[in-house]
Amino acid sequence: MRRKPLFSAVFLAVSLSAQNYPAKKPPSSLPPSSAGTTCPWVTEGSAAKVLGGEVHVILNVASPTQGTCTFVKTTRPQEQLKVLVGAGNVPSCPAGSARVIGVGDQASRCHLPHSAQMISGRVRTVDMAITLSSSSASQSEDAIEQIAEQVAGNLF
Repeated sequence: MRRKPLFSAVFLAVSLSAQNYPAKKPPSSLPPSSAGTTCPWVTEGSAAKVLGGEVHVILNVASPTQGTCTFVKTTRPQEQLKVLVGAGNVPSCPAGSARVIGVGDQASRCHLPHSAQMISGRVRTVDMAITLSSSSASQSEDAIEQIAEQVAGNLF
């Protein structure tokens, strides 16, 4: 008869200690997608699809709203997709550039030297610029817009 109260006391003690034990790690300042080796605004798969092959990723991400992700196609022709996010020194298209609807606020598209183009804009208080250097100008216009929509969506 003494075993039953002892078993109940041990069970109660274990149950109480389990309730006080944290089941999850505390959240970090960065979302899981931006910790370490992934870009928080564009997936590697999306970049590979736009560039038409495997990519090498170069990251410089300081926070969920500040940094750069550069995707470089590993085969020829070597093409590049670069995402810049932040407040301050993010490049923008010049006044009078073509407007892009549905990609953040005040988004515009412009052509850069060496068969590159850029979409720049803003989501809330965060500036963004996406540059794409591609040998196929006709494909890259749709592709850069899809990437810009993905970046704007992840910043929203």
